[in-house]
Amino acid sequence: MSCKKVRQTLLYLWQLPQHLVGLLLIRLLRGSYYQEYFSARVYVTSFPVGISLGDYIILYGHPEALEYIPHEWGHTRQSRRLGPLYLPAVGLPSVAMNIFSQLKIMDGERYYLRWPENWADQLGGVER
Repeated sequence: MSCKKVRQTLLYLWQLPQHLVGLLLIRLLRGSYYQEYFSARVYVTSFPVGISLGDYIILYGHPEALEYIPHEWGHTRQSRRLGPLYLPAVGLPSVAMNIFSQLKIMDGERYYLRWPENWADQLGGVER
């Protein structure tokens, strides 16, 4: 096995919890493969969602939603750095803030200015 293949396998295992959740969501939401973005696989669904779980980016299939791919790529890069800590350290706060913003408990205008969203923007090369 080549050194590159070993590295890819170890990186996949490092992110295994989010990969498993991502694969489950793709299946449950009937995601369709859309494209590869760098080394992440982008899937689209008819369910209004935008989430990155390991190497899987799942987005609502509406064309405007696809502009969020670079931001979600930033979350993919967070996942690669944090490994099994990604879900509690990034995933949970991100989902909670999104829900609180939707319910008007938090200011939705500031959503991308808060951690971990601002870090995802930085890693994805997104300027707001």
